[in-house]
Amino acid sequence: WIVFLVGIFTAYFGELNFMPSVVLASTNVIDDSVYHQSLVYNEGMQYATFVSCIDFGDQAAGWISVPIISYLGISRENNWANLEWFIVICAVAKFVSVVFLCLIRPTRQTG
Repeated sequence: WIVFLVGIFTAYFGELNFMPSVVLASTNVIDDSVYHQSLVYNEGMQYATFVSCIDFGDQAAGWISVPIISYLGISRENNWANLEWFIVICAVAKFVSVVFLCLIRPTRQTG
């Protein structure tokens, strides 16, 4: 039961973690569409680029976690030893990612 509840808990908060990125991407597409009236500009393509970056980040996180799990020696055979350290590393990495939010701040044009 505990594993089932933890799975539901992590899935729920994983979606909560994902949703602000989608909202931010959607908001930027709507706000910036006023400033780009050319035929070359495509809001759908910009949105797709944002979502692709989010998906790339998810894939990169999977590839990065494998060596960390291997280094910590986490496995079913040793009763998940050092799993608490992996959880701490993941939590710290999520908090550190907030620093990079300033990189996606939209620019405002006047006129």
